[in-house]
Amino acid sequence: MRSIFLLLAFCPFFGFGQCDPSSLGTLRAEVYGDMVTLFNDTASRNCGAVYSMEITSIGDDTLKWLQRDLGSVAYCICNFNLSVTIDSLTSGSYTVKAYYQELMSGQVCFIGTLPFTVTQPGSYSTISITGQDQSPCFVVGEPESKPDNDVVLKVFPNPVREILHIQTSIPGEKIIRISDLRSVSLKEFTSGQNEISMDISTLVSGMFILTLQTKERTMHTYFCKY
Repeated sequence: MRSIFLLLAFCPFFGFGQCDPSSLGTLRAEVYGDMVTLFNDTASRNCGAVYSMEITSIGDDTLKWLQRDLGSVAYCICNFNLSVTIDSLTSGSYTVKAYYQELMSGQVCFIGTLPFTVTQPGSYSTISITGQDQSPCFVVGEPESKPDNDVVLKVFPNPVREILHIQTSIPGEKIIRISDLRSVSLKEFTSGQNEISMDISTLVSGMFILTLQTKERTMHTYFCKY
């Protein structure tokens, strides 16, 4: 059997999650003669991303498909359909190993494997990438609203390691929630204070959304944990 594939200033090593399987999308392949197009449908990625599709470590039966994030940082997550087309494969059964490299952390995440079969002999002696595509961004992790200009919501220090301080001018009882960039709630509590300190030392390093909610309004801000 043959198989082929394999806030920048503040948080240069932070990534969007820890290779969460729910963010990896769906792998599929379409074969046309000695050409194959590899797809990674509905992959959740940095909204500012521009991806370079790289085929490396080519062996007799294994390809490595690396999706490298070359974009600018955006504090939300988008769904992309990513694809790359490879020409002049010789006949045989192949397995693609797909990965992506996050922009801020530089972390390489394993997406999964994808088998396919080529029955037609290759047209040329070496394979080549003949095309790649990235669909428009469909936002899935953007905050619901932005802070009102007449209301104060501050978090500091930012970036923070252990104790996060929250200041707000909103009176009364408030729900405080910390979520990751996919809007998954990680911590939540209620307080009537306008100055709050909370221990976030158990969170992994990365970017987080802090939400302050009352009956009248909802506000969001971001912070980095290192």
